[in-house]
Amino acid sequence: MVKFSKKTAFIFFFVCATFSGISLYKIDWETIGVGTWIDTFNKIDGFIVFMILTIFFMLYYVKKIKEENK
Repeated sequence: MVKFSKKTAFIFFFVCATFSGISLYKIDWETIGVGTWIDTFNKIDGFIVFMILTIFFMLYYVKKIKEENK
C-alpha cells in the first residue's frame, strides 16, 4: 500500500471533498427519478467516486493522527 504523510493525506482529503461537492452541485436533480437505475447511476457516478475517495483519505488521516498521538 502507498504510504502518505499526514499533510498529504489531509490535502487529498480536502481536494476530494471539494470535488465531491462540486460534482454534487452539477447533478440535474429533476431528471434523477426519470429513466432506469443505470441512467441515474451514470448521472451520479462522479459524486460516488469522489465520496469514496473522501472517506478513504479521511480514515487514513485519522489513523495517522492516532498513530502520532501514541
